[in-house]
Amino acid sequence: MKTSNFRYYRLLIVLAALPPLALVLFVAQYGVSVPYGDEWDLIPLLEKSYTGQLTLRDLWAPHNEHRIFFPHLLMLGLARLTHWNIGYELASNLVIAASIFALLSNQLCITARETGCSTLRSLLPVVSLATFSLAQFENWLWGWQVQVFLGVLASVGCIMLLTNGNLMWRRFLLSGVLGAFASYSFASGLVLWPLGFGLISLISVPTIRLRAQLLAAWSLMGCLAVFLYFHHHTSPGPAGAPDRILNRILDGSSDYVNYVANYLGGICTQYDLESAGAVERNEAFFCGMGLIFGLALTYGVLVGHRIISNRVLLPYLGLAAYSFAAALVTSMGRIHLGSVQALSSRYTTIAAPAWIALLVFLVLLGNKSPPWRALSSIAMLAVVSLILVGSVIAVFPAKGLARRLAQNKAHLLSLDLAGLDETYASREVIAERYQILALRHLALW
Repeated sequence: MKTSNFRYYRLLIVLAALPPLALVLFVAQYGVSVPYGDEWDLIPLLEKSYTGQLTLRDLWAPHNEHRIFFPHLLMLGLARLTHWNIGYELASNLVIAASIFALLSNQLCITARETGCSTLRSLLPVVSLATFSLAQFENWLWGWQVQVFLGVLASVGCIMLLTNGNLMWRRFLLSGVLGAFASYSFASGLVLWPLGFGLISLISVPTIRLRAQLLAAWSLMGCLAVFLYFHHHTSPGPAGAPDRILNRILDGSSDYVNYVANYLGGICTQYDLESAGAVERNEAFFCGMGLIFGLALTYGVLVGHRIISNRVLLPYLGLAAYSFAAALVTSMGRIHLGSVQALSSRYTTIAAPAWIALLVFLVLLGNKSPPWRALSSIAMLAVVSLILVGSVIAVFPAKGLARRLAQNKAHLLSLDLAGLDETYASREVIAERYQILALRHLALW
């Protein structure tokens, strides 16, 4: 029996290692060290770091809707160490994703021990597939997207700390630090403050007085973090001012539903938006709505029928709520671009935790409640197939992005700025900042 168990777990480890291995090979082959998109905005900060003029104000300054203080530190540090070889940023994205996978895998093992459901460990390859899915190809091939991975890592760590073990002050303060780190890495991290309040309200604590103290302290930290985030936030981004966003919300447009569903379902249905003509697709919408319905149904049955205690499910409820809240917040700032914009592959990294939560709920439901076993097995097969298909079909748009990056590099080296692909920066800005790259021998050299 021990030998068979050893072989089984060894097989799980091998299967879990396949997605990151395939991804590393893909990034090594198709990654291109060339500034793209928002990366052009890093060049003035990099130049200031060389001239000794870089200040905390520069690092703290908002970028569109985000304050990316910690990603700024990482990107500038790597750039100075490597002459801005963007390949090192791509490698850091892989390392951070591996850390996210480690946190999620550890949580699976904790839940397996608590519930006696060893079947949960069989999800490790699927968690690996979701974490390292090529559906996130923008984030894998675009070094600037390190902000997304840092935000997700800090958010997952914060949720794990709040919902596992006894929430004493040390764990509580560390979770607050991670909440701040997530907030100042990517805007979606701000959802941790109301989410954390809800989780603290649900967790088991020794006394009512302690719960009240924790809620008050969390509220204080959250208010301070949000105030600092929006204080002198002079760059609201393309979404417009907060009052304009509020007016759109009050309009009650059904586009928000479409946007949120597309955001959550995009990991299963990645395709090249340019070749598809940026036409609305229903697959992502139905996948996203299926995810929401599946989470609500499985959680309701598990808790309502007292199959699994709510305490055990809280980490996964937190993960699912994080993905959903991030989709909702993003829709407020990006709905003016149309719900098809929610299909951008950069968002699938944030949506992945909700799919992992659904898989855990399905395994627990099928393992602990025989009447649901057949239905949960069918649903698990469908979810795993969708995630796998989403990763496989993303190969084509991923190669398309890599090809455009290589073409951009060739055009930059030949000073053919007119031939550049979309870069979110004017030709005049690129020409000016290109001179800095040439002077400092950065990125392209």
